[in-house]
Amino acid sequence: MNKSSQKIIEMFEVKVRTDEKLALSFEDILLSDYVKDMEAYIKGKDISMQILDTGSSIIGIMETTRNNNIPPKRNKRSKKIGRLGLADGEGLVYGNIFLYEKKRKILMYEVNKFGCYVDHFLLFLNVCCSEAKDCDWRFSIDIPPILNPNEYKRMKKMDFYKSLELQFSNPTALLEEYHHQNDSLSNAIEIGKKLHSEKFSCKFEVKSKRQGGTGLSQKTLRDMIDKVRSLLGTEIGSKNVKKVTVYGYAQDEDGGEKIEPIDLLVDRYIKHITLSEPRENVDLLPEQRKTKIKKLHKDCEADFAQMFGG
Repeated sequence: MNKSSQKIIEMFEVKVRTDEKLALSFEDILLSDYVKDMEAYIKGKDISMQILDTGSSIIGIMETTRNNNIPPKRNKRSKKIGRLGLADGEGLVYGNIFLYEKKRKILMYEVNKFGCYVDHFLLFLNVCCSEAKDCDWRFSIDIPPILNPNEYKRMKKMDFYKSLELQFSNPTALLEEYHHQNDSLSNAIEIGKKLHSEKFSCKFEVKSKRQGGTGLSQKTLRDMIDKVRSLLGTEIGSKNVKKVTVYGYAQDEDGGEKIEPIDLLVDRYIKHITLSEPRENVDLLPEQRKTKIKKLHKDCEADFAQMFGG
């Protein structure tokens, strides 16, 4: 008998960064021969990618094979615990479906803690390209999570930022993830590490408009928020970024202004798909996953259009 299983789908903006001479899109990377039928060893797991559909959107599935530290099986009647019985070269395999919409540069990605985290997906693409003998692409990919439509709209309309509150844990692990950066965010995390702090908070605040405040620097604040949002797209960041709240003024429909908070953790745009799974799978249900994420994308198009146009 099949059982319904709900899967979380997270949404990200995709930003590919290269040198000025290289015109490279995310779809170029996904569909390139450098990653096709390739396998990479990422964070203790063998990861590969299969493309299931192309067109205005690219649909694929990440296949993650776990060969080490395989859990045992247990007989409910006899209470005996024993080996699972995998042959040499075999392992447990997990799937993450994804859909990339080329027009708006949106990535929809299935969350599966046993499979491939979204930052490992990006690392897989980078490793495959960097290890290919004839590939001279050098790129980095940022994937800030998308906010809910209302919060996204409010964020865009804010013209006066009063405060930004951040809270992190495990600054040492965060710096290992963020080691290549040299900016205000990495400097703040570095202070937490030097103090041997397990958790730390920081708050940047100015006087209100009524008190004559001029607001936090919009450029610097938005840059920091983008950096934190990108960090949230990583396994380490999702575990250790504990709070990101912006307070600012935005005009309401009546032309008045009021201060409102936007919580970048709570207000993320997250949806679900439901799979019908047997007790023992014979594959990763690629067709069912593909059908479900295509339908979800269609259901989300109105929200995407509201946030990104088109």
